[in-house]
Amino acid sequence: VRDVHFNTYVGFPILNPDGSVFGTLCIMDFKCCPKFNIYAETLKHFKSIVEFDLHILERLNNVTELSLRDDLTGLYNRRGFNIIVQKQFQLGIRTHKKFAVLIIDIDLLKTINDHHGHAAGDKAIVLLAQALNSVCRESDLVARVGGDEYLMAVYLNDESKIRSIIKRIRIYLKNNPLDSGILNFSCGACVKNVDELKYFNLSALMEEADK
Repeated sequence: VRDVHFNTYVGFPILNPDGSVFGTLCIMDFKCCPKFNIYAETLKHFKSIVEFDLHILERLNNVTELSLRDDLTGLYNRRGFNIIVQKQFQLGIRTHKKFAVLIIDIDLLKTINDHHGHAAGDKAIVLLAQALNSVCRESDLVARVGGDEYLMAVYLNDESKIRSIIKRIRIYLKNNPLDSGILNFSCGACVKNVDELKYFNLSALMEEADK
């Protein structure tokens, strides 16, 4: 390829596993290059190495992501929540916002399992997960951390926002009833001014929210 600046250009696109362009590997020279074919073969070799590494990296990321997720709902599990929420907390320090942790439990899940079967109980677990996701913003975080227990981490400008969140969850559940009826839940919340916390202690915040 010849343009006004370079007399020699050898380049190959580096592709992500999904076929999108990751970048370009190239050699450019102001002089004519007699070893064009050698450079081209060398770049092809480097290209194959980088693309192979990208495939490995994608597989590693997928495995890591799966280890942080709850199989049934697709929400983060306790480990995933604890890892991600630490980063969220650091964001709160920079933006000086209030930080709230909500604990949410399904009411009478055992009764649903006993009277309607475990498949119905699983539907209840998934439904509440969908309800929580429906009210989440991009900066919020949701996890299933037990059989019928969920956690939410949200940033607030106003503590009254919590009541709005809970109301919207209940509306979602009312509009999407189970065969056994409308799913109910209990909720506790702990709200902190991020600037006042010296360090993040999820267990302490959960305990306070649970009370």
